[in-house]
Amino acid sequence: MNSPDSIKLLELANSVKAEALVIHFASNNSIQVYSKGFHHLAREAGYKIAWLLPVPMYDTSVPSVLWKMRGASLRTLQPFNLTEIDQLNNQLMSDGVMTFDFRPLLCLDGCLVADDELKPYYFDRGHLTLTGANYLRSTMVEAVEWLSSGNENLKICSGRM
Repeated sequence: MNSPDSIKLLELANSVKAEALVIHFASNNSIQVYSKGFHHLAREAGYKIAWLLPVPMYDTSVPSVLWKMRGASLRTLQPFNLTEIDQLNNQLMSDGVMTFDFRPLLCLDGCLVADDELKPYYFDRGHLTLTGANYLRSTMVEAVEWLSSGNENLKICSGRM
């Protein structure tokens, strides 16, 4: 599914008898899904929700920048969507939605775009490589553990839309 469609996601969750939802979209889609009140619809349908906030995104291809700057050992860049992530996080938290943020791992002093060996965390401007996904794994595991706390048999639905 390429566009955020709340009804389709809820139908999918219902078809697999999920009890919880892990939500994750890019910044622009997250704001669109939030503004449509998806979290309210999901709660009314009885789902427990964990919202993985968007990852930092960049104006240009991360691998291209790393290649051009290869002699400089560049590992950080300035993303363009940090304010959007903050706004979304504040809105979701004020609505009582549990959020999980990748920025504590990525953005301590600038935002990391590669590991110590300069293997990129992104394969373009905002999609993670396996290296990047593995680096952020602990946040994803934290979200699933939070959802399943008190219920080891919880069925979680996670879909990309």
